[in-house]
Amino acid sequence: MAGNLEFIKSTSGTSVSSLSVTDCFSASYDVYAIKLDADGYNANSLLTLQLIDNTDTTISTTSYDNANLLLRTDTTYTELRATGDTVLFSRVIGFFDYNNGAREGGSGIIYIFNPYTADYTFATCQSSSQFKTGQMTGQKGIGVLKTTDVITGFHITQDTYTATYSDINASVFGVR
Repeated sequence: MAGNLEFIKSTSGTSVSSLSVTDCFSASYDVYAIKLDADGYNANSLLTLQLIDNTDTTISTTSYDNANLLLRTDTTYTELRATGDTVLFSRVIGFFDYNNGAREGGSGIIYIFNPYTADYTFATCQSSSQFKTGQMTGQKGIGVLKTTDVITGFHITQDTYTATYSDINASVFGVR
């Protein structure tokens, strides 16, 4: 993607089960880049992503569609698709405790397209993380919020695996 990244904001949480980043999307940019880094604590976890509207409400209705390709190094690739989902991405970053309690981590980049307009909001995601000792997993995905809400932020949370807490760092950039 051509262009310059212009820093907007960064937020982090230590030992958290979720993280909300608000007031980061505006009419100033059509495209935003979100850089995520996470470390897990002694647990299996997948970080999910939902969008936040201009009333600071996390959109958790069945208004999302997504398609993802899970790229594991120890087996064949897996396609995951959902329509009418409650999350934009169900696997932004995944980490699994196969190292006897060792912390696992991962990083990802998400591009959000036209969040502040009265159109559907589209997104792409790609990430990598340690799956188990000596093995990695990657993810590439696309998603859409099929409402015309004005989007001003996003919410990261852990799924229903056995996760306890994570350290999560999120940085938001406008793309020129």
